[in-house]
Amino acid sequence: MDSRAITAFGIMDCLPESPREVLALRSTTPAAPIPLAALVFDLNNVLYDATVWQRWLLQLLNRFGVHTHFEAFFCVFEHDYLPAVYRGERDFWDALRDFLLAAGMTKGRVEEALAAAHGKYRDLWDDVRPFPGVAATLAQLAARGVRLAVLANSGAPADCLIQRLSRLGISQRFDVVLSSRDLQAAKPAHECYQAVIDALDVPSDAIGFVGHEPLELAGAALAGMVAFALHHTTDGQADIYLDRFDQLLHVVAPLARCQQRAC
Repeated sequence: MDSRAITAFGIMDCLPESPREVLALRSTTPAAPIPLAALVFDLNNVLYDATVWQRWLLQLLNRFGVHTHFEAFFCVFEHDYLPAVYRGERDFWDALRDFLLAAGMTKGRVEEALAAAHGKYRDLWDDVRPFPGVAATLAQLAARGVRLAVLANSGAPADCLIQRLSRLGISQRFDVVLSSRDLQAAKPAHECYQAVIDALDVPSDAIGFVGHEPLELAGAALAGMVAFALHHTTDGQADIYLDRFDQLLHVVAPLARCQQRAC
């Protein structure tokens, strides 16, 4: 495992200098609502709580003698093992198996943990609900003419993500849903942001990206998008920091279609 990530949990330490410099120069509070044509959302821990299964898994591992800090543990999993899953290059459960073996668990314990995790994974995801205010805020943003999109790092294709959004009751709000699995690239790779910019067909500076991962916020900033940090870590840097999802209604103003094309 990456000992630096475990001991420091300094995700921003993994950033190249250019994103840090770009974000350091950007304002953090708007003097007035920002005119935007579209908003792009990450899925996990932005539209819903994706830590439920992780917390359950960590409790299971504690019973197997693995005692660690939640953020440090899953920081390593997210940044060292999941990118290949997100790009469609390997299976999620194979990645988890390698991660647990690298954490020092015996093969027998790992297989026992995976067997239990398989059974719980779907049940917990089926019970996921949107964060408070998400459904109402998305409806109001769409009614105002702000186009909405999802750009997710996921081992599942976009069709599966649309089904998940449908179970949450919010799929109809999104004009575009893109998955890293289909793009064969994972955020913060530039091609992910460019793909959603192209799909929305509006200039990058007329698009806001709502996320919580520091690297993904940095990638959005480098792509020319306005970065909104929600449920962010202390390392996260962005143009705007949100405490609640419904604050988007106060910090975003719809950009007139004529302005979108500078007519």
